Amino acid sequence: MSLKFARATLALTLFLVAGCASRSGLMPAPGKVATFFHPGLTAPPGAHAPRYGLQALPTSPHLLGSAFLDANPGNTKLNVAPILAFDSQDDTYLAVWRNLADGSLHGRIKDHFGQTQVPDFKVSAYGELKENGKAVYLPWLNQFAVVYDTPYAIPWGLYFQRISSSGALVGSPVLVSAASGERGEPDLAVDPIHHRVEVVWHDDRSGDFDVYGRLLTFNGNQTLFLTNETLIANSPPDPDNGYQSAHQSWPTIDFGTQQQKYVVAWQDQRDETIDGDDVWARVLDANGLPVTDQYVVSNLEGDQNEPSIAYLAASDKFLLAFTSANNGDTDTDMLASGLDGDGTVLGWGTIDNQLGNQNWPDVAANNASWTWLVGYVDDFNNQEADGDSRILGRHVGWAFQLGDVFDISPLQPVFEDNLGIAANTDDQEFLVDYVRPCSGISGAPVTPQIIACSNSDIEGQRVDRGY
Repeated sequence: MSLKFARATLALTLFLVAGCASRSGLMPAPGKVATFFHPGLTAPPGAHAPRYGLQALPTSPHLLGSAFLDANPGNTKLNVAPILAFDSQDDTYLAVWRNLADGSLHGRIKDHFGQTQVPDFKVSAYGELKENGKAVYLPWLNQFAVVYDTPYAIPWGLYFQRISSSGALVGSPVLVSAASGERGEPDLAVDPIHHRVEVVWHDDRSGDFDVYGRLLTFNGNQTLFLTNETLIANSPPDPDNGYQSAHQSWPTIDFGTQQQKYVVAWQDQRDETIDGDDVWARVLDANGLPVTDQYVVSNLEGDQNEPSIAYLAASDKFLLAFTSANNGDTDTDMLASGLDGDGTVLGWGTIDNQLGNQNWPDVAANNASWTWLVGYVDDFNNQEADGDSRILGRHVGWAFQLGDVFDISPLQPVFEDNLGIAANTDDQEFLVDYVRPCSGISGAPVTPQIIACSNSDIEGQRVDRGY
């Protein structure tokens, strides 16, 4: 292990600091709180790093080849919300995205270079995917799976769909929840040991948004439920906010194979009047049942939103990235917390805090290279609709070492909140899909404003392991 990372150009000093205690639930051990801060790349929260400006960030050797069009190039349809999964048996990817022209979901099987292997197929005539969400691979079945919501269509509900490695739908979509009210942002995680999948989502059946989950298993083409819909996150009305109800929303989940537990995280409003939205979490056992109370992961000043989590089995750690407005400025930064395999909060640090907004993170873990990749959107000028957006990335090592910040979509605007990452464990690399508005790939920045676009394509880019 030490020899492997002696070669890593991203290997940096791990700083230990005290503090960062949560208000309830699991607590970090005193003196054992790790920060990801590296003074050569970012500054501590509260002090901005030098602005990179519009010039290209370091990309070599992180980008493998050039970006490529990935969904219906040349048409006038709005293709958005890409999600990805990797099949380690066949060395292929599943890409799924939404077509805004009619609301349908489409899929494609791609080879290990990210190039089309199986033509597009329809996953659902209508559906909404989690923004910056994921698909999953079920290794014991050699199948993929996705979860989606149908909030404005009949039949109404949250659905789970399996897809074969060749791109065929396996059985009919399975209704996970038909709770009344508004649902959204479904996510899922695979337990490869017990051959199960936990699905999580938020809905407002109780009058405000809470987080629910449900555990699934399989018998041939049949999908079975092992639990009823389980309440994972809620809170009583806040007396400091006129006893208004507080939302728990935007859940993210992954499964830790070493300790055989799921960690679910979400953005939480229960202490909004004190320090804004926070990131909270809860641990579930392999049966999908809570084994801890709800607890704080990050309660910095300002809103902490849009969490994304991924588990690295090589180190038995979770990396949880989130958007933070803790500077008290008008922009947001990209932060991350490290969690042990049992969900214990180890500490937090800065991924990127350049001037401008860093937001909408997605995280993937590569257990072959022992690295995570954090991808996120960077708005050059704090303008979400002016075309000044790009996808940035940063690798994090197994002991929370930081690589450099680099540009995944060099100098070309992208849509907000549309990013998917999958880890290729066969080739020790990552694939990133994102949405390119207007004119697709070009050799220079795309000039039309995003708000004036009538089409968008999914663009793909291969990224190395980080060292």
